[in-house]
Amino acid sequence: MAVSLIWPCWGHPQAAAEDRVSGFVVGGAASRPDYEGSSDPEPVPLFAAEVNYKFLSLRAFGDDVELDISPYESLEFGPIASFRSGRGDDVENVTVGRLRQIDDALEAGVFGKLTYQSVFTLRDQLSFGAEFLADTSGTHDGYVATFGVGYDRQMTDRFGIGLDIKSRYASEDYMNTYFSIDADNALRSGLPLYQAGSGIKDVDFQISAEYMLTQNWGIVGIASHKHLLGDAADSPVVAIEGDEAQQRFGVGLRFKF
Repeated sequence: MAVSLIWPCWGHPQAAAEDRVSGFVVGGAASRPDYEGSSDPEPVPLFAAEVNYKFLSLRAFGDDVELDISPYESLEFGPIASFRSGRGDDVENVTVGRLRQIDDALEAGVFGKLTYQSVFTLRDQLSFGAEFLADTSGTHDGYVATFGVGYDRQMTDRFGIGLDIKSRYASEDYMNTYFSIDADNALRSGLPLYQAGSGIKDVDFQISAEYMLTQNWGIVGIASHKHLLGDAADSPVVAIEGDEAQQRFGVGLRFKF
Protein backbone atom coordinates (compact mmCIF):
# COMPACT_ATOMS: atom_id res chain seq x y z
CA MET A 1 0.00 0.00 0.00
CA ALA A 2 1.64 3.19 -1.16
CA VAL A 3 1.91 6.23 1.11
CA SER A 4 -0.65 8.95 0.56
CA LEU A 5 0.92 11.89 -1.26
CA ILE A 6 -1.03 14.21 1.00
CA TRP A 7 -0.49 12.96 4.55
CA PRO A 8 -3.79 11.85 6.17
CA CYS A 9 -5.50 14.41 8.39
CA TRP A 10 -4.52 12.59 11.59
CA GLY A 11 -0.81 12.89 10.84
CA HIS A 12 -0.24 16.25 9.19
CA PRO A 13 2.86 17.85 10.75
CA GLN A 14 2.49 21.33 12.20
CA ALA A 15 6.21 22.07 11.80
CA ALA A 16 6.58 23.24 15.40
CA ALA A 17 10.35 23.21 15.90
CA GLU A 18 10.23 21.99 19.50
CA ASP A 19 13.27 20.54 21.23
CA ARG A 20 11.45 17.28 22.07
CA VAL A 21 10.24 14.15 20.31
CA SER A 22 6.56 13.98 19.38
CA GLY A 23 4.40 12.04 16.97
CA PHE A 24 1.84 9.26 16.68
CA VAL A 25 1.39 5.57 15.86
CA VAL A 26 -1.60 4.00 14.07
CA GLY A 27 -2.32 0.27 14.03
CA GLY A 28 -5.26 -1.56 12.51
CA ALA A 29 -6.54 -3.67 9.63
CA ALA A 30 -7.03 -2.90 5.94
CA SER A 31 -8.05 -4.45 2.63
CA ARG A 32 -6.52 -3.89 -0.82
CA PRO A 33 -6.39 -5.69 -4.23
CA ASP A 34 -3.95 -8.63 -4.16
CA TYR A 35 -2.11 -7.17 -7.18
CA GLU A 36 -2.42 -3.95 -9.17
CA GLY A 37 -5.45 -4.43 -11.41
CA SER A 38 -6.91 -7.33 -9.41
CA SER A 39 -10.59 -7.74 -8.61
CA ASP A 40 -9.77 -9.87 -5.55
CA PRO A 41 -9.11 -8.22 -2.16
CA GLU A 42 -6.55 -9.31 0.39
CA PRO A 43 -6.33 -8.37 4.10
CA VAL A 44 -3.25 -6.41 5.16
CA PRO A 45 -2.19 -4.56 8.33
CA LEU A 46 -2.88 -0.84 8.55
CA PHE A 47 0.19 0.91 9.92
CA ALA A 48 1.19 4.54 10.08
CA ALA A 49 3.65 6.43 12.26
CA GLU A 50 5.29 9.81 12.55
CA VAL A 51 8.20 11.00 14.68
CA ASN A 52 9.00 14.71 14.89
CA TYR A 53 12.08 16.37 16.33
CA LYS A 54 12.65 20.08 15.82
CA PHE A 55 11.89 20.64 12.11
CA LEU A 56 12.57 17.04 11.04
CA SER A 57 9.70 14.62 10.50
CA LEU A 58 10.05 10.88 9.78
CA ARG A 59 6.84 9.25 8.53
CA ALA A 60 5.79 5.75 7.59
CA PHE A 61 2.53 4.62 6.05
CA GLY A 62 2.08 1.04 4.96
CA ASP A 63 5.05 0.14 2.75
CA ASP A 64 6.42 3.69 2.42
CA VAL A 65 8.78 5.87 4.44
CA GLU A 66 9.58 9.55 3.94
CA LEU A 67 11.76 12.10 5.73
CA ASP A 68 10.73 15.75 5.70
CA ILE A 69 13.88 17.85 6.06
CA SER A 70 12.32 21.24 5.34
CA PRO A 71 12.67 23.94 8.03
CA TYR A 72 9.71 25.84 6.56
CA GLU A 73 6.20 25.47 7.98
CA SER A 74 4.30 25.54 4.69
CA LEU A 75 6.82 23.63 2.54
CA GLU A 76 7.85 19.98 2.89
CA PHE A 77 10.48 18.10 0.91
CA GLY A 78 12.93 15.25 1.28
CA PRO A 79 13.73 11.64 0.38
CA ILE A 80 11.14 8.87 0.12
CA ALA A 81 11.40 5.07 -0.17
CA SER A 82 8.72 2.59 -1.13
CA PHE A 83 8.38 -1.19 -1.01
CA ARG A 84 6.20 -2.44 -3.89
CA SER A 85 4.80 -5.95 -3.49
CA GLY A 86 5.41 -8.34 -6.36
CA ARG A 87 2.98 -10.67 -8.09
CA GLY A 88 3.35 -14.42 -7.61
CA ASP A 89 1.43 -17.62 -8.14
CA ASP A 90 -0.36 -17.15 -4.81
CA VAL A 91 -2.81 -14.57 -6.21
CA GLU A 92 -6.49 -15.50 -6.16
CA ASN A 93 -6.87 -15.36 -9.95
CA VAL A 94 -5.71 -18.68 -11.42
CA THR A 95 -4.93 -17.30 -14.90
CA VAL A 96 -2.82 -14.40 -13.57
CA GLY A 97 -1.11 -16.85 -11.23
CA ARG A 98 0.28 -18.69 -14.27
CA LEU A 99 2.20 -15.60 -15.44
CA ARG A 100 5.89 -15.26 -14.64
CA GLN A 101 6.33 -14.07 -11.11
CA ILE A 102 7.26 -10.43 -10.48
CA ASP A 103 9.65 -9.87 -7.59
CA ASP A 104 9.10 -7.30 -4.86
CA ALA A 105 10.55 -3.92 -5.76
CA LEU A 106 12.33 -1.28 -3.69
CA GLU A 107 11.89 2.25 -5.00
CA ALA A 108 13.55 5.49 -3.91
CA GLY A 109 13.06 9.13 -4.79
CA VAL A 110 12.01 12.56 -3.58
CA PHE A 111 8.79 14.31 -2.58
CA GLY A 112 7.57 17.85 -2.05
CA LYS A 113 4.41 19.49 -0.76
CA LEU A 114 3.17 23.06 -0.41
CA THR A 115 0.41 23.74 2.15
CA TYR A 116 -1.88 26.76 2.58
CA GLN A 117 -3.51 27.18 5.99
CA SER A 118 -6.96 28.67 6.74
CA VAL A 119 -8.15 28.69 3.13
CA PHE A 120 -11.93 28.62 3.64
CA THR A 121 -12.14 28.45 7.44
CA LEU A 122 -9.76 28.96 10.34
CA ARG A 123 -9.38 25.18 10.72
CA ASP A 124 -8.63 23.89 7.23
CA GLN A 125 -5.70 23.56 4.83
CA LEU A 126 -5.13 23.00 1.11
CA SER A 127 -2.07 21.11 -0.14
CA PHE A 128 -0.37 20.53 -3.50
CA GLY A 129 2.24 17.81 -3.74
CA ALA A 130 4.37 15.65 -6.00
CA GLU A 131 6.71 12.69 -5.67
CA PHE A 132 9.08 10.77 -7.91
CA LEU A 133 10.01 7.14 -7.26
CA ALA A 134 12.46 5.05 -9.31
CA ASP A 135 13.17 1.33 -9.03
CA THR A 136 16.45 0.55 -7.26
CA SER A 137 16.02 -3.25 -7.12
CA GLY A 138 16.05 -4.14 -10.83
CA THR A 139 12.48 -5.45 -10.73
CA HIS A 140 10.92 -3.05 -13.23
CA ASP A 141 13.75 -0.53 -13.87
CA GLY A 142 11.17 2.21 -14.31
CA TYR A 143 9.72 5.14 -12.42
CA VAL A 144 6.41 6.55 -11.22
CA ALA A 145 5.66 10.26 -10.82
CA THR A 146 2.69 11.28 -8.66
CA PHE A 147 0.87 14.62 -8.52
CA GLY A 148 -1.91 15.45 -6.07
CA VAL A 149 -4.05 17.94 -4.22
CA GLY A 150 -5.46 17.49 -0.71
CA TYR A 151 -7.92 19.27 1.55
CA ASP A 152 -8.03 18.75 5.34
CA ARG A 153 -10.58 20.25 7.72
CA GLN A 154 -10.98 20.00 11.47
CA MET A 155 -14.77 19.83 11.80
CA THR A 156 -14.86 19.87 15.63
CA ASP A 157 -12.32 19.63 18.44
CA ARG A 158 -12.52 15.83 18.17
CA PHE A 159 -13.36 15.13 14.51
CA GLY A 160 -11.39 15.86 11.33
CA ILE A 161 -11.54 14.75 7.69
CA GLY A 162 -9.16 14.72 4.73
CA LEU A 163 -9.87 14.54 0.99
CA ASP A 164 -7.15 13.73 -1.56
CA ILE A 165 -7.02 13.44 -5.34
CA LYS A 166 -3.87 12.24 -7.07
CA SER A 167 -2.75 10.84 -10.40
CA ARG A 168 0.31 8.81 -11.41
CA TYR A 169 2.44 8.77 -14.55
CA ALA A 170 4.39 5.53 -15.12
CA SER A 171 7.34 4.90 -17.40
CA GLU A 172 7.32 2.29 -20.17
CA ASP A 173 9.55 -0.08 -18.18
CA TYR A 174 7.12 -0.01 -15.25
CA MET A 175 4.06 -0.49 -17.47
CA ASN A 176 5.73 -3.28 -19.44
CA THR A 177 6.59 -5.19 -16.24
CA TYR A 178 3.14 -5.08 -14.63
CA PHE A 179 0.72 -4.86 -17.56
CA SER A 180 2.27 -6.27 -20.78
CA ILE A 181 1.77 -9.86 -21.99
CA ASP A 182 4.70 -11.22 -24.02
CA ALA A 183 4.79 -14.49 -25.99
CA ASP A 184 5.97 -16.52 -23.00
CA ASN A 185 3.28 -15.19 -20.68
CA ALA A 186 0.63 -15.61 -23.38
CA LEU A 187 1.61 -19.29 -23.69
CA ARG A 188 1.59 -19.74 -19.92
CA SER A 189 -1.80 -18.12 -19.34
CA GLY A 190 -3.77 -18.17 -22.57
CA LEU A 191 -4.08 -14.37 -22.45
CA PRO A 192 -3.58 -12.39 -25.69
CA LEU A 193 -0.34 -10.60 -26.50
CA TYR A 194 -0.28 -7.03 -25.24
CA GLN A 195 2.31 -4.24 -25.13
CA ALA A 196 1.76 -1.46 -22.58
CA GLY A 197 3.38 1.92 -23.04
CA SER A 198 4.16 4.84 -20.76
CA GLY A 199 1.46 7.28 -19.68
CA ILE A 200 -0.93 8.31 -16.93
CA LYS A 201 -1.90 5.01 -15.37
CA ASP A 202 -4.51 5.98 -12.75
CA VAL A 203 -6.44 8.60 -10.82
CA ASP A 204 -6.97 8.10 -7.09
CA PHE A 205 -9.66 9.52 -4.77
CA GLN A 206 -9.18 9.12 -1.02
CA ILE A 207 -11.05 10.14 2.12
CA SER A 208 -9.64 9.84 5.63
CA ALA A 209 -11.23 10.64 8.98
CA GLU A 210 -10.27 10.75 12.65
CA TYR A 211 -12.26 10.90 15.86
CA MET A 212 -10.34 11.57 19.07
CA LEU A 213 -11.61 9.53 22.02
CA THR A 214 -9.23 11.13 24.52
CA GLN A 215 -6.36 13.57 24.34
CA ASN A 216 -4.02 10.79 23.18
CA TRP A 217 -6.23 8.05 21.69
CA GLY A 218 -8.34 8.19 18.56
CA ILE A 219 -10.04 6.10 15.85
CA VAL A 220 -8.97 6.61 12.23
CA GLY A 221 -10.40 5.34 8.96
CA ILE A 222 -9.38 5.53 5.32
CA ALA A 223 -11.11 4.62 2.07
CA SER A 224 -9.85 5.11 -1.47
CA HIS A 225 -10.92 4.41 -5.03
CA LYS A 226 -8.17 4.16 -7.66
CA HIS A 227 -9.28 3.94 -11.29
CA LEU A 228 -6.76 2.54 -13.75
CA LEU A 229 -6.50 4.42 -17.06
CA GLY A 230 -5.03 4.05 -20.55
CA ASP A 231 -2.74 1.13 -21.23
CA ALA A 232 -3.03 -0.07 -17.64
CA ALA A 233 -6.82 -0.40 -17.87
CA ASP A 234 -6.61 -2.05 -21.34
CA SER A 235 -4.17 -4.75 -20.21
CA PRO A 236 -5.59 -8.30 -20.30
CA VAL A 237 -4.47 -8.63 -16.67
CA VAL A 238 -7.02 -5.91 -15.87
CA ALA A 239 -9.62 -5.84 -18.67
CA ILE A 240 -10.09 -9.63 -18.87
CA GLU A 241 -8.97 -11.03 -15.52
CA GLY A 242 -9.18 -8.05 -13.16
CA ASP A 243 -10.90 -4.72 -12.63
CA GLU A 244 -9.88 -1.15 -13.46
CA ALA A 245 -11.63 -0.02 -10.24
CA GLN A 246 -9.33 -0.56 -7.25
CA GLN A 247 -10.64 -0.05 -3.71
CA ARG A 248 -8.78 0.15 -0.43
CA PHE A 249 -10.25 0.38 3.08
CA GLY A 250 -8.75 0.52 6.55
CA VAL A 251 -9.55 1.32 10.17
CA GLY A 252 -7.27 1.58 13.17
CA LEU A 253 -6.42 3.10 16.55
CA ARG A 254 -4.14 6.10 16.84
CA PHE A 255 -1.93 6.92 19.81
CA LYS A 256 -0.40 10.39 20.02
CA PHE A 257 2.75 11.03 22.03
